[in-house]
Amino acid sequence: MDYDIESISHQVDDFLSTMLANHKIDPLILSSVILARLLLANEYAGSDKDFKKLASNMVTITKHKLNIH
Repeated sequence: MDYDIESISHQVDDFLSTMLANHKIDPLILSSVILARLLLANEYAGSDKDFKKLASNMVTITKHKLNIH
């Protein structure tokens, strides 16, 4: 499969910005809701074990500066 990761990233940034603004919600709370929904989506798709491995390794990833527009 060929994905346009940059385009997807920009769309996710737009979505996050819109959700934060529209709901006047703390980013941590929004992150919790989104993470829970992603977990359910991966359980439905049968990729929950891989998703849980990915999520458990996120703590070791170096923090990068993100420009969310």
